[in-house]
Amino acid sequence: MVKALLAGISLIFVISAQAQNEFTIKGKISGLEDSTRIVLYRSDGQVMSQIAQDTVINECFTFKGETVDNAPEALMVSSHDKGFPNTWLDVWVAPGKETTVTGNNKLIRTWNVSADIQEQHDLNRYADACREECSKEQEIYIQLMDLFSKGRTGNPSEEEKNAIRNEMKELQKKTDSLRLISSQKEIEIMQQTPKGTVWMDKLLGQCKQSKYMENYPYKEDLIALYNKLSDNEKNSQAGKEITVCLYPPVTVKEGDEMADTDLYDLQGNIHHLADYKGKYLLVDFWSRGCG
Repeated sequence: MVKALLAGISLIFVISAQAQNEFTIKGKISGLEDSTRIVLYRSDGQVMSQIAQDTVINECFTFKGETVDNAPEALMVSSHDKGFPNTWLDVWVAPGKETTVTGNNKLIRTWNVSADIQEQHDLNRYADACREECSKEQEIYIQLMDLFSKGRTGNPSEEEKNAIRNEMKELQKKTDSLRLISSQKEIEIMQQTPKGTVWMDKLLGQCKQSKYMENYPYKEDLIALYNKLSDNEKNSQAGKEITVCLYPPVTVKEGDEMADTDLYDLQGNIHHLADYKGKYLLVDFWSRGCG
């Protein structure tokens, strides 16, 4: 009897401890149809890994789970169902905390997120500032997806394909313009707020944009923000990525000597370019994060 009682108490203690370590995400999105699938992702470097899925019932969805290292963590909520833009909503979760998500349409990136988590408060400052531009950008995403699907089905003529491509180019220009407005607003917030996890994430995002967007106009502002980083911050994973975006390595030209490093084959063996000097060598670079 005593053993059974102790076992019961131990079980209650374990369940209680697990509940205290769990995060909860509760969503209430007006107008979402029953059976709409909502997916929860965790980022693993450049890869989004699905960790849970829920089906909407009465406009609601719920997720429960544990964070990595029992610490606050950024996750992503998305849906691949019809009518959703091809993007996701960033949400912060923490052990024993509840994160609520509300909205009234399928523009998932501008759903409202609330949680008693400092990183979520920081993220909301950026989301609120860029909400109008982000909503318009998502509407364009949906148009682009429809055009892409139209170009791949129904056997369109070459003339129709060209018309679709031109329309997509014009929509992409609008997206770039909206993104630059959001960039300016985010940079202004970074200039006025202290550094933190979300601050670093936003700086990295803007630096990546400056690398890939033609005629990006805020490069000097990003360099000024970068110069505020400590040596430890510059040597962090995000800091190293920021450095490479702002100060890309010199492109090797024909006849130049390539920088050497540890190169791994499929069996995990290390090779160096110097080992093959004077020979023709084909090097195939790839990443598991590439779609």
